[in-house]
Amino acid sequence: MQPPLLSKSSAKQPPKKSEGTGWRVLSIGLFFLFLWLPLVDMFLPLLPKMEQTEKRALAQAPKLRWNSLKDFPVSYDRFFNDRFGGRTLLIRLNNFIHLKWFQVSPAKSVLIGKEGWLFYTQDKSIADYRGSVPFWPIHLEKIKQNISRQRVWLRDRGILYVILIGPNKSTIYPEYMPDNINRISLKTRLDQVLEFLSADEKAVMVDVRKALRTAKKEQWVYGKTDTHWNSYGAFIAYREGIKSLPENFLPVKPLSFSDFTVSVRPNKGTGDLAGMLSLAGLLEDREVHLELKGEPSCRPGKISKAVLFHDSFAEALLPFLEHHFEQIVRQHWGKKGFDYLLIEREKPQVVLYEIAERHLDALIKYE
Repeated sequence: MQPPLLSKSSAKQPPKKSEGTGWRVLSIGLFFLFLWLPLVDMFLPLLPKMEQTEKRALAQAPKLRWNSLKDFPVSYDRFFNDRFGGRTLLIRLNNFIHLKWFQVSPAKSVLIGKEGWLFYTQDKSIADYRGSVPFWPIHLEKIKQNISRQRVWLRDRGILYVILIGPNKSTIYPEYMPDNINRISLKTRLDQVLEFLSADEKAVMVDVRKALRTAKKEQWVYGKTDTHWNSYGAFIAYREGIKSLPENFLPVKPLSFSDFTVSVRPNKGTGDLAGMLSLAGLLEDREVHLELKGEPSCRPGKISKAVLFHDSFAEALLPFLEHHFEQIVRQHWGKKGFDYLLIEREKPQVVLYEIAERHLDALIKYE
């Protein structure tokens, strides 16, 4: 019996070229392009340059020397990781995808709130909001002793003392905090301090929280993408601070809202929190700015000199404070805390101590 004859159609044919070969070649080509592009971009810039917004100095190129030869590979690896081509662009792209598509913060220092509001997570900010890190009685007693000692020392020299607290953004805008951040207690460390102080110590403290919460019904007092109050919020705080000065000490009146033009315009997220995400210019925000129309409606009065111990919240306060002081001697409280020697040297009429709520621990340390 003879085997069946094979038809022409069933005979072995040469394999056809796959229709997907072109795409595979393109994919391989793109893979090698992206693999080598960062290295090529270091010597032949091809990618758009982005501003470096990280809060640190990038590693510098190490020098090859015999006495440090064994450390060179590690040093160069650190340099390359900080400097390879397109690094900032890739970081921004990665962070944007995490934020917009997955609603996940790519930076541990930034918390994503509701409706695009961002919050700072460091320096016990979130723990303070939750009420999970209260001061111990020993801490409160130390704060009271320090403020009392400072107040009496200044009073004996005829110097007025004002402590102004810059509230955390979550304190003023708790409604935008994410629902999964539960609150153990509504009492914050600032509440504890104000309750513990005697009337004399409490008299030097300026609590601007109520004024800011009232003002936010009219206008934003903090930005979506920044940890600090904006110009409008700073003006509210400034007014509360000036109003705390006793009239029998110096006849100083705060500027009025009628002295300013308030302008509101969209802002592409240039706040410090957007910078921590390397997304400055890519997020929605709003800028609220106060500009003096001309001469103030009332003469605010001038004090010859003030010493200002401050942190970053003071930057927005200064344009308003400068209307009341001929000279403001500034020093960050992180340098020497309450600097008695500086005060002795400058002999001011007023000492202003501005400190952010998240840094209240500093009131324990500095005497």
